[in-house]
Amino acid sequence: MRRLLLITAVALVTLSLGPASAGAVTVFNAKSFSAQEGQQIRGQSIVGFDDAGACAPANYTVTVDWGDGSTSPIAIPKAIVSSPGNCSYDARGDHTYARTGQYSVTATICLGATCTTTPTAGVANISQAPLKGEAAGQTATAGRAFTGQIAELKDDNQLSHATDFAASVDWGDGTPPSTATLSGDAGKYTIDGGHTYAAPGGYRLAVTVSHDGTTFLLDPATVTVNPGPATTPTTPATPATTAPTATVRILGGAVTLTRLQRNGLRLRIGVSNTRVGRLSVRLRDSRTGRTLWTKRIALGTSQVRNGQRSADVRVRIPKAILKRLRRGRSYGLTFPRQSGLPSFGTAFRLR
Repeated sequence: MRRLLLITAVALVTLSLGPASAGAVTVFNAKSFSAQEGQQIRGQSIVGFDDAGACAPANYTVTVDWGDGSTSPIAIPKAIVSSPGNCSYDARGDHTYARTGQYSVTATICLGATCTTTPTAGVANISQAPLKGEAAGQTATAGRAFTGQIAELKDDNQLSHATDFAASVDWGDGTPPSTATLSGDAGKYTIDGGHTYAAPGGYRLAVTVSHDGTTFLLDPATVTVNPGPATTPTTPATPATTAPTATVRILGGAVTLTRLQRNGLRLRIGVSNTRVGRLSVRLRDSRTGRTLWTKRIALGTSQVRNGQRSADVRVRIPKAILKRLRRGRSYGLTFPRQSGLPSFGTAFRLR
């Protein structure tokens, strides 16, 4: 008669207790799990093992190699009689991974001076913590160097450091992006940069952050570049023409979905070209760059502020579009180049 040998998919090893013992410890593979960088894993089940006799967790010590260069002892909070004369143990522990990645996790179980390690390592899949940030609107003067803070960055991983990130700035005037400087710690950072604009106007400031092989575009902002001081010509010259400028900012504080539904989006638009009466505006998803809605709006009654004809405008967004907006997502308002004005815009995060 042939015997059928049943092979199971779970690997295990047996730890002999010595000649005086009638039983043996059966150690199973280390368990795999997922977590997020910077967040503590609490009570994670790492390994299970069986032993003959009455349940006695205090007789064993379990140490985990977490795969990130650290080891620590873990507890055995659970021990149950799995069959007559046999006990099953579950060892659990706490740990925090500082960086995203995959880590091999092994456990060593000791009964007295005799120890064994899990036959197969578990895998800790650690995902990246959320990043969020935004550029800050700036004012500069044409022909003069601008330096200072241009953006803020927040990382939910409070174990991160400024050296974990790299940042670059697109100043919106067609020049190549330049490197920015990050400072701060524990998940809160400021980003500084410097640039000289050749001509006045409104420019889109876009900051890109690189971290662990991925890139993240912060919510953009607008840089308003004013004309430089007039110079006395040494020879007669034709009068210089001032480049048209345009700016926009959102009024009323944080933008909420309820506020958009009730009162629309209040904007203050400033243009140096007094002939402009109507402007095209686009609502875009900052993450995908997709245009969600386009409308032409009238500037209406206005007054002069800082050399610009400024008007307060209320933009009503259709209900069908509002239903597609999500809290916590970033959206941009852009005014494409039109009526002799440069392109300009601003962004907001829906609260």
